Amino acid sequence: MEVFLIAQLGHGAGDRMYAEATARQRAHPHFIDELDEPSTKLAGTDFDKGDATALYTFAVGPQGHPFHRHAGHRVFTAVTGSAGALLRFSTASDAQIAADPHSFIDALHHVRLPPDSLFTVRFGDGAWHQFAAPHAGSAHPVFFALSCHTDELGGPLPQAERDRVLSGDANLASLTELLPDAVLALLEDMPPDAAAIPTVALAFDAAPGQFPATPVRAGAWCAGQPARRDIPLAACARLHRRTRSARERAGGTSPALAAARGTRG
Repeated sequence: MEVFLIAQLGHGAGDRMYAEATARQRAHPHFIDELDEPSTKLAGTDFDKGDATALYTFAVGPQGHPFHRHAGHRVFTAVTGSAGALLRFSTASDAQIAADPHSFIDALHHVRLPPDSLFTVRFGDGAWHQFAAPHAGSAHPVFFALSCHTDELGGPLPQAERDRVLSGDANLASLTELLPDAVLALLEDMPPDAAAIPTVALAFDAAPGQFPATPVRAGAWCAGQPARRDIPLAACARLHRRTRSARERAGGTSPALAAARGTRG
């Protein structure tokens, strides 16, 4: 999983954009409101022309949304609301969770993003994730996003969902898998911003005390291009794991997982 902080916008810009963009999203003919993640499909696949990509918008409100994962690869770009955002990822495998549901929590990592900021995220198939407000009780939305599915048929999709993709009837909710009940029960007893979870905060200019007791990435190298010393190109966080191919996952093979860690991009 990779998270890149791209730009800092003006105060209040995130909330304003969220309000305007979600109003347009609700008016779209393909709008759906499911799993606390209102979304719409802007552009679907065209398999006859060899195009397996799809483009969606989605919004995450103040309440956040449930932990989930997708079969395929995802890349999305978003603007945080005016209180910032908390991105939660777990690198636990299916085999680890089946053997011990606590392994999901042991493999949790958080990335904190500042208010009113532009960022982008990339992650592979099967990555458990949840996007939430940085603090409980926040009245600000989390973010509004534009998401690219690089291969709508990617990953070990159930046959019924593959058929939906091929017919053009798949949507963001149908392509989503929620956590097992055993893990959900554990998460109910743990606040999202639990201090014990490894956390990286991204910021271009973090004021003292803005992210207490949290490592701050402030300006970094991205995609092999160095930032100017006076104008950071981006602040980056990477969480690494050893992943299976889609074929291995479909066959039920469990990989050994590398320890997740945040690194400078």
